[in-house]
Amino acid sequence: MYKNFVLFASLFVFVGCNAMEPETTEKVQPKNIVKKAPKKAVANKDAKLVVGGLEHVYIPSAKVTLKARIDTGAKTSSIHATDVKEFERDGKRWVKFKLISDTNHFIEKTLPVFRTVRIKQDADTESQRRYVVKMKINLGTISQLVEVTLNDRSNLLYPVLIGRNYLNGVAIVDVSKKYLTQPKKN
Repeated sequence: MYKNFVLFASLFVFVGCNAMEPETTEKVQPKNIVKKAPKKAVANKDAKLVVGGLEHVYIPSAKVTLKARIDTGAKTSSIHATDVKEFERDGKRWVKFKLISDTNHFIEKTLPVFRTVRIKQDADTESQRRYVVKMKINLGTISQLVEVTLNDRSNLLYPVLIGRNYLNGVAIVDVSKKYLTQPKKN
């Protein structure tokens, strides 16, 4: 019985205290608080493009779309080029080469040599000298002028390899997906 009395008395005090507070009909707002407008959905400028392990890329200077393998293990991007020939123009090194379009047509390109690299793929083989040119490549909504090695990729499935020099800071690779983007054609 004593427990019931304590419970009842506690409830009475609690309810009584709340009942004693004056009820106000007006809303009180502090004067120094400024109401903010609701936030609009804003695209995150730091958001990165999610790409699959395989994507289509567009080469604006050649007006061609090609299949590309996305490779985070490769430092530099690479493109399939044939008939690569160096020549001099105005005292500078240039290179003439052919790209093969997705419809198996040759597209002749001429670009200044940015640098050359020596690539050694196996311990048993000699190193190869490859030309590096700067080329604009579109991947999804991203368009970048990047260094690209000119390489005979005829024994490989994809004529373009997109490396870290393109992906760094702008894309995240989901290797379980393919062809998540459509390259912009500009």
